[in-house]
Amino acid sequence: SFQPMGVIGIISPWNYPFSIPVGETVMALLCGNAVILKPSSATALVGKKIEEMFDAAKLLRGVFQLIQGNAETGRTLIESGVDKILFTGSVPVGKEVMSMCSKNLTPLVLELGGKDPMIVRADADLEQATSGAVWGAFTNAGQCCASVERAYVHESILDNFVKICVEKTKKLKIGNGIDPTVDIGAMTTLEQLQKVEAHLEDALSRGAKIHCGGERLHNMHGHFFPPTIVTNVDNSFTCVRDETFGPLLPIMPFSDDKQAIFLANDTAFGLTASIWTKDIKVGEKM
Repeated sequence: SFQPMGVIGIISPWNYPFSIPVGETVMALLCGNAVILKPSSATALVGKKIEEMFDAAKLLRGVFQLIQGNAETGRTLIESGVDKILFTGSVPVGKEVMSMCSKNLTPLVLELGGKDPMIVRADADLEQATSGAVWGAFTNAGQCCASVERAYVHESILDNFVKICVEKTKKLKIGNGIDPTVDIGAMTTLEQLQKVEAHLEDALSRGAKIHCGGERLHNMHGHFFPPTIVTNVDNSFTCVRDETFGPLLPIMPFSDDKQAIFLANDTAFGLTASIWTKDIKVGEKM
């Protein structure tokens, strides 16, 4: 049905506070809807800039509106009778949003978290695959639902893979993200940094090995946590089972394709995954 739905409520996250809500807002407006945007309370100033941008576009008054606030503000928006809700965020909050929308049968779109696996076969190009792992795990300080959150590497190349990943990771520059020479900026919230610490602490208590990173950078102003690579973990560890959403990469071995697929699928999450191989037919089959 190619007709406007009416008023679209957008509740956007703090990890990509400009691109996610702007993309959703533009699509809703192009389809003839009005939009009410509630940005994350952690990135309220970005929400204000988005409002200024749409004001500059000279939209009809009220077609785009910004509301600022916490979770209670989001709840009020959902219960206000809007015609559709777009929510991007964590799985636990997504479940709450779905429950709230069900009371009025409000249509909704949920884009939630992931625990995205990377499978590296024995025939993979090590240079490409290690760069993919480092970029995929640590972009935006790992605060991305599509980040590489766990890597399964064929046992025959595991040691080399870890060694190269660590070498590349140690070259990354940490600092103010406004500086164009910086690779890794601060984490957005203290709460998220503490979650990374908790996952790492649990892993260490069970015998995990840290190859680089591992401790908060107290000498820097802000919530800085260095890119961290761990081994000696498996699918029973919290850092492998739960979404970390930070710069932490667990790397684990597998013996054959069947086991790799089993390990990758052994999760409550689903979002993205990647298979690294030179044998495209085998990769497509997997």
